[in-house]
Amino acid sequence: MPYSFGDVCKRMTQPILIGIHKLCQTQHKYAAKNFTHPLIDQKNLRNKLKRCFDFSSVSGLIRFTGSENNEMKVGLKILAKNQILWSFDMSDSGNGLTTKGRVNQDMVLRENGESIFSKIPDVKSLIQLLRVPQDQRASFYYLPAARSAIMQIHGVIASSLIDRATPTDSARFPEAFTFSGMIADFLQQIIHYKKRNGSMDQVNRIAKALEDDILRGQVEVKRPVPGGYPEFLYRPQQTEQVLRMSQVSAMVSELTPLVLFLRGVIRPGDTLIIEEPEAHLHPHAQTKIALTFARLVRSGVRVIVTTHSEWFIQQIGNLIREGELKKQDADTRESRDWLLKEDVGAW
Repeated sequence: MPYSFGDVCKRMTQPILIGIHKLCQTQHKYAAKNFTHPLIDQKNLRNKLKRCFDFSSVSGLIRFTGSENNEMKVGLKILAKNQILWSFDMSDSGNGLTTKGRVNQDMVLRENGESIFSKIPDVKSLIQLLRVPQDQRASFYYLPAARSAIMQIHGVIASSLIDRATPTDSARFPEAFTFSGMIADFLQQIIHYKKRNGSMDQVNRIAKALEDDILRGQVEVKRPVPGGYPEFLYRPQQTEQVLRMSQVSAMVSELTPLVLFLRGVIRPGDTLIIEEPEAHLHPHAQTKIALTFARLVRSGVRVIVTTHSEWFIQQIGNLIREGELKKQDADTRESRDWLLKEDVGAW
């Protein structure tokens, strides 16, 4: 299937959560038994799928699943010690969406090792327990594999959008070319980049370490015209010269979006989804990126990564071992470069 795990993660999680919220508003009891229920607005979900993958219909996505029954399925399972706590499955064979799920009535929620709730009777009780106030909800941010190219041509894209929006020039563009929803979201973040007020110093320090240890320089943001589109520049260490993204190495243009998002967008509690962070990096730099993600996890940022790098995976294993030593008090060094087994999952 020629679509990224990151695409599916971001776009499918939100509809599932919307469905759970709608389910909790009903009066039915679903605990510890199977159910079939229209958890979500089916039209809304179809529109999200079409936008995400740039298809005119959901049936276009079904063709790429390779399913014998010509069916697309998306599943979500929450497990603890190989026991399913609750699960939901959505499927579409072209005749409409169906949703199935199961909730384990014996689930016990714990906080800091203490039981805070047990014998959850139904989904409504579960969601009420887990519900987060609107002003405290975290955000999802996605860095696509094509980020390097986008950083180099975002100015051209912005200029083209202006041309298309000009009545005298719109006739020159009779065809409506579109991006997938994921690329469009990322491009929008870049074109309208602005540091978020109240950004956490801890995450900013991780961005600074990334610049110092891997990029060996600083990413700068300038606006040639007040209120205009931003220009992204790179200043190597120990020099006053600045370079445009079209002049820097592929490594710099690959990591610049990560620096920008950490510096001014992402905060603890948010989720960062990034594809192939090892792209165009020397093996040593790939291990450094693993350290960056470990620091983010320690700072409260959730990280989802797709990778082909054995160097990256081995370093994650090393960081888990560091975490085991810390739990045994065998490593007394002051460091944020470690992980625990429960911090990491692999698919």
